[in-house]
Amino acid sequence: MGSVRNALHTLGSLVVGILLAAAVLVFSQLNAVTLSVAVGVGALIAAVGWFGNNREYIPVTVVFGSSWAAHTPMPTPSDTSCKSASAW
Repeated sequence: MGSVRNALHTLGSLVVGILLAAAVLVFSQLNAVTLSVAVGVGALIAAVGWFGNNREYIPVTVVFGSSWAAHTPMPTPSDTSCKSASAW
């Protein structure tokens, strides 16, 4: 049962980190201040201890998720490389 609990803690901490990164990207522009606030919130959530030994994944996931999503180009409707609108 311990391995199942450990897996759920890991998944939960990754989901929380991804949600924090998504919140930064959706509700504000990514810069040093917003990323620092999101990592700080993630560290505070991790300090509560709800996610067991895998709680350190929360702030790390915020950093990596934000940096990956910020550098991934999003297609636009005027993008000529899209053959049709149904490709979205």
